[in-house]
Amino acid sequence: MLIKDSAECLASVPALIQQANAKNLRRAASFIRAGIARQMMIAQMCMREAQRLEHMEANSD
Repeated sequence: MLIKDSAECLASVPALIQQANAKNLRRAASFIRAGIARQMMIAQMCMREAQRLEHMEANSD
């Protein structure tokens, strides 16, 4: 769900930038920030899962 939400927000950025006024540029910046925050959350989740799996693999040896 996070990936889909992030993609939808970022997909609207080019149209907002083309209609370059202060409000749209602020919205575009906000969507980009939100997308980055979501991607960082996903990256952290992936890293935690990788560490968990590495720990399990190391303990099974």
